[in-house]
Amino acid sequence: YENPVAAADLYKRNTVTNRFLGTVFGEYDIFDKIKIKSSYSVDYSYLKDVLHYPSNTVEALKAGVTGKGMFANSEKLSLLTENMLTYENTLDNKHHLNLLLVYTTQNASNDYANIKAQNYSNDNLGALALAADVTDASTMGTSWGIESLVSRVSYNLDYKYYFTGSLRRDGSSRFGSDRQYGIFPSFSAAWRITKEQFMSDLDFLSDMKLRYSYGKTGNQDGINNFASRALWTVAADYNGTAGISPQRMGNSELEWETTTQNNIGVDASLMDNRFSVTFDTYQKLTTGLLLDSNVPGFTGFTTVTRNIGEVMNSGTEFSFRSFNIDTEDF
Repeated sequence: YENPVAAADLYKRNTVTNRFLGTVFGEYDIFDKIKIKSSYSVDYSYLKDVLHYPSNTVEALKAGVTGKGMFANSEKLSLLTENMLTYENTLDNKHHLNLLLVYTTQNASNDYANIKAQNYSNDNLGALALAADVTDASTMGTSWGIESLVSRVSYNLDYKYYFTGSLRRDGSSRFGSDRQYGIFPSFSAAWRITKEQFMSDLDFLSDMKLRYSYGKTGNQDGINNFASRALWTVAADYNGTAGISPQRMGNSELEWETTTQNNIGVDASLMDNRFSVTFDTYQKLTTGLLLDSNVPGFTGFTTVTRNIGEVMNSGTEFSFRSFNIDTEDF
């Protein structure tokens, strides 16, 4: 068994992380009530990890070597570009209109390298150059991208009737070449019933709104960046000769996991907003779940990522809030 004090004193590990986050943007009024905004964001991080086990540590003694070491680094880069065009206008102090058009792209990459060595000539210095044997070296790189086009129309009449409709088209590099893009619509409407004339005699009711919404959303998370593609590995060898071999089965029909949700709700405030009540009932159906599915062994693989199964969730939510004490002296 290892002495914890010796482990704390003898093991040498140094991990350094540098990260940069930055955003630049610009706005320009093209015409009256029409504005364009463009932004560019960068998220960059670099991690370096250096580890050294001297010859008198348990790790080195178990392996029968005079010291072990490792050097690893990771570099991540994410670039986000967003362009937004908006139009907003009010007519006759009753008709409020807002139009939105957005185009975004995001690209992310991650590069990783790792080197392991053993049999050091000196316990005081942990540089890999002092090791007699390099036992393992590997590199890995991965990347993905997404492109989105979103349009939205919002309108309300005298803050009494509200309507919002949107349509978005998303494309992800993680899916099959013919299934990369998905279209996801949404719609919502609300009625502030307390602004109706027939509600004017209900003095105890400060505000009341009826709501309905419907929408579809897509999900690309939880899968490998190259889940739709057949992958090969270059780590294979035969009798000491380097080679390549199949690593993963592809699925060109892999597409977006889609969630469709309906929601009906009521918001009400009572007694000069001293009490408020919110009620919601919803139904959510997720189809084309992104999951690994077993395949016959004669294929040479065990699983492949597919759109399989569906999940339905439904429920009701209720909340009540009150301001019990509201005085200047308390």
